[in-house]
Amino acid sequence: MTTGSTPVQRRNVLYAMLLGTNILMASLVMEQAKVIESQKILIKSLFFDTTQLAALKLRLHR
Repeated sequence: MTTGSTPVQRRNVLYAMLLGTNILMASLVMEQAKVIESQKILIKSLFFDTTQLAALKLRLHR
């Protein structure tokens, strides 16, 4: 009766799984960096719009 896999085979499978998870984690980090960058751009745009609106309100109030 055999177990079907040797310790070396199990270790190779474990290495492959670890490599796969590391690749997935790296792609997740890259995607998060893209999202954070786009959010930063949106925040800057909103800040610019807010300052323009405040300036317009100030001019209309005068």
